[in-house]
Amino acid sequence: MNKIATLLALVCTFTITAFSAEFVLDNTPELTKKLETSVEAASKEFNFAIRGIARKRLRQTTKPYDTLRLDVNGDTVLFERNGKDPVTATVNGDAVPWLKDYMISFTRRDTDNALVQKFAAEDGDRENVYRFDNDARLLFIDVKIISPKLDKPVTFTLQYKEKSR
Repeated sequence: MNKIATLLALVCTFTITAFSAEFVLDNTPELTKKLETSVEAASKEFNFAIRGIARKRLRQTTKPYDTLRLDVNGDTVLFERNGKDPVTATVNGDAVPWLKDYMISFTRRDTDNALVQKFAAEDGDRENVYRFDNDARLLFIDVKIISPKLDKPVTFTLQYKEKSR
């Protein structure tokens, strides 16, 4: 089964029809501890024989991007992470290829001015909800990782700062 990535979404107080910015992860000791705590709590749900494999997979899945670039121009979105692997798609839900065995699509929810990003894989799904502070200088990403192998979703929030121009 191919891995499929589906939606990128942003929640913010301004209109996302014309927007361009690059963001840098606001990596703090608290964030590092929260991610490790989340991984450890979730990996304890697995039996001892596969716990190490589960822990490694969860660490890969929870690893934040160092940088993000978002460009929205009308119904077109460009998403790029860590200065590579850019993908451009229309904001109509049509999937486009991204990386090996991945597809990504974008939708905009006019009711709350949001874009949502979902990745689907054989072993679970990841949903990122992107939201901004009022002046779009801070980007918050609410992450939820769901797997039939987990009793409950792994959730955390990442914070990014707009990169200095």
